Amino acid sequence: MAIQVVQTYKPDILLIDIKMPRIDGIETTRAISARFPSLKIIGMSAYEDCGFGEQIKQHGAWGYIDKACVLKDLLSTIREA
Repeated sequence: MAIQVVQTYKPDILLIDIKMPRIDGIETTRAISARFPSLKIIGMSAYEDCGFGEQIKQHGAWGYIDKACVLKDLLSTIREA
């Protein structure tokens, strides 16, 4: 479904949760970045990093941010991407 959304709306940036039902955000990122290599994907998680940031970057994400961040940090990360 995420691939269909990207294909339909053609965003410049995609925020994706690490923990999702059925297929996790890391696997979804791998699939999306393979089809849309110019898309900037930013992984997000409410869990302490636990290595998720490096994992999702290895699978094509541009970056990673903790959901506990303040709004200005999120906006700064999006602008940087």
